[in-house]
Amino acid sequence: MKTAMLSFLNETGAQESKRKLVDLGFEIITSEAVSSNIPIDLMYIELCPLQKIIPLQKIIASCGDKKTSLELLDITGLIVLMSGAKNRSIVVCDPNDLESVLDWLKMGQPKKEEVLDYLAAKTLATIAEHMLNTAEFLGDTKNISGYIENQLVFPEIE
Repeated sequence: MKTAMLSFLNETGAQESKRKLVDLGFEIITSEAVSSNIPIDLMYIELCPLQKIIPLQKIIASCGDKKTSLELLDITGLIVLMSGAKNRSIVVCDPNDLESVLDWLKMGQPKKEEVLDYLAAKTLATIAEHMLNTAEFLGDTKNISGYIENQLVFPEIE
């Protein structure tokens, strides 16, 4: 059986996505299963875009200091996604790609290598952006991450 690990920031639509994956033959597993060496075929992890929601200086002000603020940055999700991309799992970190991936799975995964390349590239670009935002946060600099513009487009699969 194929396995999928899902982590949603917003539960709106989560149940529907889970149902679609189960209908496609996936078993939904918990994040605890990652540590038990179960191969994961599909990973969907929505990363918290704190830096886009709340300016980092406000995060520091509300937490009291940088050390406490760093606890809010999602490191585990980044590591899991990076591992999935490296191992050629189906990795999805952009909510806008989830329906396209579900459609692609229903179609039998045409152009599989091209789609996996796209998903891995997008995941790694997203991780890089998060890491640059963290560097910006720690270094009190501005616009380090401004030059990363994700221009990747989901491949045509029909």
